[in-house]
Amino acid sequence: MTEDTARQALAATRGNETILLVDDEEVARQMLVEVLTHQGYTVLDAGRSAAALALAEKAPIDLLVTDMSMPGMSGWDLAKSLRSRCPGLPVLFMSGYDEHETACWGRMEPPVKRLFKPFSLETFLDQARLLLDHQKKTPAPGPLEKSGTAESPGHP
Repeated sequence: MTEDTARQALAATRGNETILLVDDEEVARQMLVEVLTHQGYTVLDAGRSAAALALAEKAPIDLLVTDMSMPGMSGWDLAKSLRSRCPGLPVLFMSGYDEHETACWGRMEPPVKRLFKPFSLETFLDQARLLLDHQKKTPAPGPLEKSGTAESPGHP
């Protein structure tokens, strides 16, 4: 990849939306916060689901990026909880487990993507941008409101 191609690829993943990033791995989370912030996003940073739920009450969120397996409430349960109040919230799951091991967690209505660790920063930014662009094509979910959730196939 040439330097110009790399610049163009990074430019295509820039944005100004708000992303809630949840991962109990401090080093990985801080690296992703830095990358997303550099790309122009506002990042709400949480190491646990409880902290993420508190942040979600204070600010509108355009995308949830969460590790699937965390102590306490899993990323899967966090996404279901946030979706119960904000239907259609795009979710990008990250996991150190393979797809077979995470299949038992069920399915979630799109827009949903899954990334299996390790992944490249380019892939991460591309998937986040795809979910955010998908959201722009559909009605905005609005602030967190009380309502039901639906589950159906939603694999990337």
